[in-house]
Amino acid sequence: MQRRTRMPGQLSSQTYSKELMTRHIPDSPVVPTIPLNEDGKYHGHLRLPYSRDESAWGNLMLPVTVVRNGEGPVALLTGANHGDEYEGPIALHDLALTLEPEVINGAVIIVPALNYPAFLAGTRTSPIDKANMNRIFPGKPNGTVSEKIADYFNSTLVPMADLVLDFHSGGKTINFLPLAELRRRARFLSQQKLAVAEAPVWILWQ
Repeated sequence: MQRRTRMPGQLSSQTYSKELMTRHIPDSPVVPTIPLNEDGKYHGHLRLPYSRDESAWGNLMLPVTVVRNGEGPVALLTGANHGDEYEGPIALHDLALTLEPEVINGAVIIVPALNYPAFLAGTRTSPIDKANMNRIFPGKPNGTVSEKIADYFNSTLVPMADLVLDFHSGGKTINFLPLAELRRRARFLSQQKLAVAEAPVWILWQ
């Protein structure tokens, strides 16, 4: 029987597999330009480094607004998961302009266009990596542009929130009757957090 020898410094298959399992997962490259945990009202961006032909040291800047007033529940509101669904971003943009800290207890984090490249292009999927963001969660911190955005949403923003509302509509290819839908998902939310959603539900657009 021929015996295989290992070169100096070469890892055995077991050691290599163990190292892959314990390898450090990189932190998200997305960085907010405004504070997420301070009282007040802040307009800024979620900055994602994005090197491309037009800008070697460029960034992708996703608009974000944070309105916070003391202790209380945190609501995370997002739109344009699909870039051609404009009703959500319009409603959230108006809310970001008009909502003031004095009328809330807790915080509201607003990301009007989560899939910002698709929103700018007016397309369902991202023009950068052709990803359908609604299908790639939980994302990857070292993945494509869309996967990095999804990872930041999933690993950083969602854990901060007691209530998450992601606004969808029909886009350019589907017609919906005016509606508002709220589902209880016990595996994602505790009963205490679900209590936040007991307020009446309004149709935000028609």
